Amino acid sequence: MKSPVLQTLAMALIAVVASGVAASFYPWPEPVVESEVVGKPLFESYDTTAVRSIRITKFNPDRNGLDRMVLRRSGEKWIIPDRKNFIATNSRQIAATASSLNETLVLDEKTDEQQAYLEYSVVDPDEYQSTPNRSALGTKIILEDRNGKALASLIVGATLKDDPSQLKHFVRIPGQPSVYVIDFNPLALSTDFSSWVDSNLFELSPQMPIEKILVENYQLDPKTGVSSIQLNYRATLNVGQQGVNLLSVEEGGADGKWTKTETSPEMNKQIQSINQIGNIQFSDVRRKSDELTKLLSAPKENASDVPFESIKPLGFFKTGFSNSNYVFDSAGGEVQVGTKDGVVISLYIGTIAEKTSAEDLELRYHVMTCAGVDESILTEPKKPTPSDDPDVAEKEEKAYLRLVEQRKTSIQTAQLRAAEYNQRNAEWIYVVSETVIENIRPDLAMNSVIPSSATSDSDNTSKSPAEPAK
Repeated sequence: MKSPVLQTLAMALIAVVASGVAASFYPWPEPVVESEVVGKPLFESYDTTAVRSIRITKFNPDRNGLDRMVLRRSGEKWIIPDRKNFIATNSRQIAATASSLNETLVLDEKTDEQQAYLEYSVVDPDEYQSTPNRSALGTKIILEDRNGKALASLIVGATLKDDPSQLKHFVRIPGQPSVYVIDFNPLALSTDFSSWVDSNLFELSPQMPIEKILVENYQLDPKTGVSSIQLNYRATLNVGQQGVNLLSVEEGGADGKWTKTETSPEMNKQIQSINQIGNIQFSDVRRKSDELTKLLSAPKENASDVPFESIKPLGFFKTGFSNSNYVFDSAGGEVQVGTKDGVVISLYIGTIAEKTSAEDLELRYHVMTCAGVDESILTEPKKPTPSDDPDVAEKEEKAYLRLVEQRKTSIQTAQLRAAEYNQRNAEWIYVVSETVIENIRPDLAMNSVIPSSATSDSDNTSKSPAEPAK
C-alpha cells in the first residue's frame, strides 16, 4: 500500500506539470518593448543657416515620371538652377523647408521589415521604375551643406489614418530599414515652382497703398502687330476698404479711339476680381536676351529697336518711350497699377505659352512687367496768392518752396524704386495661368451699357503706335 505522503507528492507533481503545459498554451499578451529612439530627435540638431542645398523628389502619376525641385544658396539668395537660376523669393517657404527636419521627434517606430514599405508608402521615389505599386512611393527631401554633405534626408510617406491633424506621417531615412512616425508638415515638400517664388509681381504693400488701376483690354495679332489692334474697353479703378471701385469705363471704337460709356451693376460685380492683383502666381519663367535685358535695366530713349524683335513672337511690341521708360502694346492687353508714391507698374499680357505636358489642360500666357513714374499722382503744390503783407507773403512763399522741394524728392525716390524694380524684372518673361489673367483683366459686359453722349478730349485718346494711351 502506497504511503499517503508519496501520493500527495505525486499529485502535487502532476499539478505542477499540468499548470506548466496549460501556461505554455495560454495566449499571454506580447510584452511591450519601447523603442530606444521614441521621444528622441530623428536627426542631430543642425544650424539652418548651414543648409546650402534643398532637394525634393516625388513621383508624378500624371506624367509617369519624377518631379524635382532643387534650390541652391548663392550668397544671400536662393536660386533655382532648373529655372535658369531664377531667384527663389518666397522666404517663408525656404525657411520652413530648411528647418523641417531639425529637432523632429520620433513618435513611434513601426517596423524594420522591407515588405512594410509598400503599406506605409516609404519606397524611395528614385526606384519608381522598379516599383509596380506607384502609390507606395514616398517624397524624398535632402538638405545638404556647402560641401554637398547631407545634413538630413528623409522619405515621407502616408499619413496615419484617423489623425485629425493630418501631420503624422510614416517616414524612413534613405538607406536605413526602420519606419518611424513623426509630425511633419507636407507643405515643405512642394515641387511646384510657384510655391518658391513671390507672387506679388506688383510689389504691393500696406505701406504703399494703390492710387489707381488702369485696365486696358485689347487684342492684337502677334504676326501683324499693332496695325491689327482691336479695342475692347479701358477701365479706371481704385481700391478702398469696401473693395474695388469702378471710376470710369471707355469702350473701344472701330476708329481706334476710346469713347466713354456708362457703367453697370454687372460691371461692378465683374471688376471685383481685380482684388486678386496682389497674387499673380506664375508657373514658369523665360529669359530675355542679354542685350534686351541691359536696355530694360537702364532704358535709353534712342536705343536700337533690334533687341526688341526677340519678344515680338511672345506678343510684346515697343511703341514709344515715356517717363524714362519704354512703352509697349501687347497681344492681350495690359494692367497698370499706380501707388501713392507715384510708381506705376505695367503688366503686359502676351501670347499663349507652350504647354509643359500634354496632361496640362489650362492655358497659360506670357507676361512682362516694367515700372515707370507718374508724376501726376504726386500732387503739385499751388503757388500762393499774392499778399499785401510782406511777412505773410514771405512765409507762404517759403512754405510753397518747401512743398516743391518735397515733391521733387518724392519724384526722385519714385524714380529710384522704379529703376530697382526694372533691374529685378528686366531679365524675365513670366508664364501666368488663364485664371489669373481673367481675374486681373475681366471681360466686362460691354453690351449692357448705354453709350454716353458726353465725351472729352481724354475720352477719345487713340491707341496707336504714334500716340499710345498710357
